[in-house]
Amino acid sequence: MGTLEIVRQLLFHIQGESHPIYAAERRSGMAALPFKFNRWGSYLFVVLVIGLPLLALAESQLGFRLSLYRELLISGLFALVGGLLSLGWTVPLAMLAGRGISRERTAQTWDALLVTPHPTETILLAKAAADIEPVWKGVLSLTFIASLPGLFFAGPIMLFKMMNAQSPWLGILFMLVGSVALVVEREQEVALSVTMGIAAAFISDSRRVTLLVGLIGGLLIRLVQTLLTLILVRSAPLAPLNLALLNVVAGSSAALAAVPGFESLIFVVGMIAAREGLIRTLFAWTVRRAHEG
Repeated sequence: MGTLEIVRQLLFHIQGESHPIYAAERRSGMAALPFKFNRWGSYLFVVLVIGLPLLALAESQLGFRLSLYRELLISGLFALVGGLLSLGWTVPLAMLAGRGISRERTAQTWDALLVTPHPTETILLAKAAADIEPVWKGVLSLTFIASLPGLFFAGPIMLFKMMNAQSPWLGILFMLVGSVALVVEREQEVALSVTMGIAAAFISDSRRVTLLVGLIGGLLIRLVQTLLTLILVRSAPLAPLNLALLNVVAGSSAALAAVPGFESLIFVVGMIAAREGLIRTLFAWTVRRAHEG
């Protein structure tokens, strides 16, 4: 099962709320989430509100000239905050998607669930959809908002660079490929995060281990892609922090903006194919593992 089918089924279950397995899981999982995902954003806001005036006071009273590093500080802050926000549609989904399955396996009722007249794929995704429903609207909103800068800024950057360096037609081609790749990448990350969360439930019977494995999986989705992109564009005439920020905004398509060329084009298309292959392989493994108990 690929990205489009996984996302389609998640939307069907969450919007319809009529599937019996989804409804049963929603009733069973009405307990509060293991933690509040918006709490860290509040903490970060408080730190910024308190920390910036303190830094200004230290600069005036102790003679520190932080203004000399202000550009570096601002770039680093944006890269850090952007990187944390980019985890908002991978970590929550990967951590929560397997909660219901893990609970069924702990209670030794998973085998009984498999004898219901529903395909295994539907059972897995209905359970996952019910578990991620509390954060689903927030994840979609964050994904949409994070994609807008990439579509409206990274795309024109690609076009401008290619028009100056080579051909305007290549610039238009790269801009279109980059914009499509950005949208596809976000959908694939959602599907991959949910699939990783489901797979985590079959690695261990412990719900805490399931949450931990989901957390690690959600982090790896972002870190591996970012590292691969930064390795490819290491020769770009941009500061590392700017490259990191561009990657947060445009994803793997940042390679097209930083180093426009067919090498970057092959990289972006290859990343799409690799993610899709990983999603299909991992989901097929979860279906086989589901029948093993």
